[in-house]
Amino acid sequence: MLRWALYYLRHASLHGDICRFGRGIGRAGVMVLRVRLAADQPLSEVRIGTAGDGSTEFTDATGHARLRLAAQAKPGSRIALRIVDPPHFVFISPWDGWVVAPSFDNDSGNYVRLRLS
Repeated sequence: MLRWALYYLRHASLHGDICRFGRGIGRAGVMVLRVRLAADQPLSEVRIGTAGDGSTEFTDATGHARLRLAAQAKPGSRIALRIVDPPHFVFISPWDGWVVAPSFDNDSGNYVRLRLS
C-alpha cells in the first residue's frame, strides 16, 4: 500500500494533479481559479491561462481551474490572465485580467474569483 501511495504522489506531482489523500496537499506555484458568469453561475469548459509563463487550463463543471504559475511566482505576485477559448468571453472582474496570487497553502479560501461575460 505504501509503495502505491508513493508511486501515486510522484506521478501526481509530475502531472500537476492535486493529491486526494485526506485533506490533500497544497502545491507551490498552483493557483486555483473560480470562474463564474455575472449571474453567479459556474462556467465550465472555458480555457483560461496566464499571459506570461504558466499553463492554460479548462474549467471543470463547477467552474474551477488550477493554473501552474511561473517558477518565480510567489504569493502576492501580480499575474496577468487571458481567456483562450471561447474568445467571445470578456473579463468583468477583474476588468483588466490582473490578479494577485493567493497563498499556496492548502486552504479552501485560497482561490481567485473571476467574473466573465
